[in-house]
Amino acid sequence: DDLPDQTERNGSITRAAEVKDKIAAEIAKKGYPITPENVSETNYISTSDFTYKFPSDLKVTQAIINDLKQEILREFPADEDKTVSINYNNRKGTLTVTVENDERGFISHKRLLQSKEFQDAVNRGELAVAIGLDDKGKPIIGNLTDYIHVLLAGTTGSGKSARLNSIIT
Repeated sequence: DDLPDQTERNGSITRAAEVKDKIAAEIAKKGYPITPENVSETNYISTSDFTYKFPSDLKVTQAIINDLKQEILREFPADEDKTVSINYNNRKGTLTVTVENDERGFISHKRLLQSKEFQDAVNRGELAVAIGLDDKGKPIIGNLTDYIHVLLAGTTGSGKSARLNSIIT
């Protein structure tokens, strides 16, 4: 693997099973049949996606989706400092709930440098710089010659100077 295993992180990513079950329970309470094989979970660096597939014979209206959204958002009050995004794909018949993880994953600079994306950029002759991972865990690799300016932001002690030194050296 070129990247860190998305399931291996320091501490708990999120109360994934609890969250998935709560949402499934809310959907079931409304009388919409969701079986375990119709639920998928994907964990990323900073978020987890829970996708629920409705049976193809069930007519899902916007009113049903709005009702479900309200019930799900009640499960995650704003005072929990958790960002929740809910999207319904009418064509696929899926409801995807994205929940911010309790803890963010650790990104190893060494693993980024060993990633296929970084190696490809170097092989193309670019002055490649490993920036990090996007929210889905895909490496973000830049070409330093494309950047007129570089802005590094972060809190005190978060490693901005060390990061800049790693780019330069």
